[in-house]
Amino acid sequence: MHAIILAGDRPGGSPLAKSNNVSSGIFVKVNGVTCINRVLTAIHNSRLITTASIVGPSKESFLGESSLSDLIDNYGFDWLSPDKGPAASAAKALRHVNILPALLTTADHALLTPEIIDDFCNSAKTVQADLVVGLALHTDVIKAFPQTKRTLLRFADGIYCGCNLFLLNTTESQSVLSFWKALEADRKKPWRIVMKLGPKLLLKYLFRLLTIDELFEKLSSCSGARVRYVSVSNPIAAIDVDSEGDLKLANEICRND
Repeated sequence: MHAIILAGDRPGGSPLAKSNNVSSGIFVKVNGVTCINRVLTAIHNSRLITTASIVGPSKESFLGESSLSDLIDNYGFDWLSPDKGPAASAAKALRHVNILPALLTTADHALLTPEIIDDFCNSAKTVQADLVVGLALHTDVIKAFPQTKRTLLRFADGIYCGCNLFLLNTTESQSVLSFWKALEADRKKPWRIVMKLGPKLLLKYLFRLLTIDELFEKLSSCSGARVRYVSVSNPIAAIDVDSEGDLKLANEICRND
């Protein structure tokens, strides 16, 4: 199985990178190791992943970080320059390698483990869908890490957190990535994403009447591909590192591990 790791900075740069005096957020260190090196090592140690493409950071950042370029060479991974935004970068990588199924994740997923990767992929492979999204129950996340603040997806039948884990099963997943380009700017505001799917859906979401299956049915009809989700049991999968609070929590988790 192939893996695609999104490692490009969003427009405007990363406040976390600036506060930690590094060129990109993926070079922020968690317990002494950069976020991206942690992710690449987890990918490399997965039982299911055999090849990988890293999309980003910029060539200047890439060449300026010898530990990253050495790690990519040692693991035999590919590096690609990023496109404009995560969805476009993912689509570019998928066209470049043309290997399916492919795991899609991000380089700030510093606590990712081989076990999380393999469990998600094994679960997602059982779902009849073009693209599968990994979600964690908020109750599990907040029970394990009560101090964390995550973006919440509130449905009539449960509250979920994103895990930055996606399985691209078929070529039709490209249409989902194309559709996502119009939505990704609102990734931290789920209600705005739902609003773009229609006013009726927005009203149901605001009043907590929308079920998670209804949302994914709508995403499927709008994108022209089958989009489904699987629950991720390990709450650590919901913790990425893109704020000072995330960084503090990630360091605490690593020290206590």
